[in-house]
Amino acid sequence: MACHEGNLRPAAMLLEASMTAVLVLVLLLLTSSARTARWTALVRWPVIAGLVWQGAPYTGTSSDPARSLGPALLAPLLGLSEIRQ
Repeated sequence: MACHEGNLRPAAMLLEASMTAVLVLVLLLLTSSARTARWTALVRWPVIAGLVWQGAPYTGTSSDPARSLGPALLAPLLGLSEIRQ
């Protein structure tokens, strides 16, 4: 996970985990009822856009830990220093 503007890694990780929790909670709440499930496709994109808009300045908002963690772990082994920040 890239930390922009000198943010501490634990704080960035907490922010990413919180944003993921919000997204999962919204999706679970929407799909928990047949009445609201049909709105899931319309609601998820504004939620994701809002999370990215608020989180991007601090963490880059990967929204998928596997896409961030995999390259970050392998970059030093492969000598790809431009990937790891």
